Amino acid sequence: MKFYINTKTCEVHRYYCEHIKNPDVIELGFYPSSYQAIESAKKLGYQKAKGCSRCCPQVILKSS
Repeated sequence: MKFYINTKTCEVHRYYCEHIKNPDVIELGFYPSSYQAIESAKKLGYQKAKGCSRCCPQVILKSS
């Protein structure tokens, strides 16, 4: 699945999320899950990367 990251908020989004229309969003790449996408974002320098509450809620619930 394709993921994107908002470079200002460090939120990771799935390709279908309405929040990827933001001008600060760039493509992160293809990953099997949001967990891998977030880990990759952290390796790319987005240390505060987190899942979007709308399109990656399972990540939010697991980290709570």
